[in-house]
Amino acid sequence: MYQSAEEANTIKLWLFRLLGFALMYSGLRAVFRPLEVLGDVVPFIGSIIGAGAGIVSFLIAAPLSLVTIAVAWIVYRPVVGIILLVVAGAIGYLVYTKAKAKKAAQAAPAA
Repeated sequence: MYQSAEEANTIKLWLFRLLGFALMYSGLRAVFRPLEVLGDVVPFIGSIIGAGAGIVSFLIAAPLSLVTIAVAWIVYRPVVGIILLVVAGAIGYLVYTKAKAKKAAQAAPAA
């Protein structure tokens, strides 16, 4: 009986975490929506900006969701919480270095 209740709670917990990620992603999409609407002046530009906004929203929502989950887990399971914080930091660092490298490549004069 206890094992069944524990499994049900685990499933609920993961569903709430997934729901939290989906809400964070949707909120970020809503923040970027005005850019997509501005791009709709030229029909194909709006869809390109929309796709880019979706990717950016995902790349922001993923580490922020992990940080939110990790902060909650630090109280109950410090090792898992710290691992999630490290993963979120690594994702953020990779996104930052990729953006910085791309910016540097665009700024370099073409020979």
